[in-house]
Amino acid sequence: MDYFSHTDIGNYRSTNEDFYSAEDNLFIAADGMGGHNAGEVASKQAVEVFKNYFFKYARRAKNPDLKKVEEIIRVSIKSANTKVHRNSKKDRSLYGMGTTLTACYIFEDQACVGHVGDSRLYLKRGSKLGLMTMDHTMVGELYRNGKISAEEAFSHPQKNILTNVIGTSEDIKPDVFCFGLKQEDLLLICTDGLNSMLTDKAINKIMGSGRDIEEMGKKLINNAKRKGGLDNITLIIIRYE
Repeated sequence: MDYFSHTDIGNYRSTNEDFYSAEDNLFIAADGMGGHNAGEVASKQAVEVFKNYFFKYARRAKNPDLKKVEEIIRVSIKSANTKVHRNSKKDRSLYGMGTTLTACYIFEDQACVGHVGDSRLYLKRGSKLGLMTMDHTMVGELYRNGKISAEEAFSHPQKNILTNVIGTSEDIKPDVFCFGLKQEDLLLICTDGLNSMLTDKAINKIMGSGRDIEEMGKKLINNAKRKGGLDNITLIIIRYE
C-alpha cells in the first residue's frame, strides 16, 4: 500500500479541530466540535483512544476473521465515545464536545470501516467514485429518503447538523462494515471541509488526474480552499496494491 495524509486549517478557522492517524494499515480521520478548544480535544482523544483499543484487541486476537475485526472496530468506537463523553462531563470548559470519526483498517484484501458522523470514506475504482459511508446528518437522512436531490443536499444550509456523533451521549451506534478491494483501488477518507466545498464529481476528476497520490491530495485541498475553504480540511488517500 501507498498512502498520503495531510490536514489544513482552511481559509477562515483560527484553530484546526481535525485530527488524523495513519499507521500499521489503520487510517482514521476525525472532525471535532464544541466551544473554545473542545472540538480539538474531542477529535484527538477519540482517535487516540480508538487506536489504542484497536491495536490492543487486535494483538490479542488469534487468527481473526472479518467478524472479529468488525467487533474490534465497534468496541474501539464505543471506548472512544465513553472517553470523550466522560471528559466532557468532568470539565466544564469541554462540556458538549463531540467529534465525527471514520476509520478504515486494511485487512488482507478487505477494507473494514467504522464510521460515526459526516466525515467520509470514498472508493475510487477505475473511472468511478463511490461514497461508501453514510452521512449521519439531518440532510443526509432527507437525501436517503428521497426528499431532496444530491444537488440540494450539497448546497443545503443545514447540511452540517449531525444526528450521530461521538461524545454527546453515553451510547452510540456506529456503522461497521467491510468490503473487498481490487488492485489499484483508491480510498479517500476526508472530513467535511473537503466534500462540503467540492462535489463528488469534482473529487473524482481530481483523483483521476494522475498516479501521484501526494499531488492528488494537494490538488484536492487547494481546490477546496479556492472554493471557499470554510472549514478545516483533512484527507487520507490510500492506494491498494
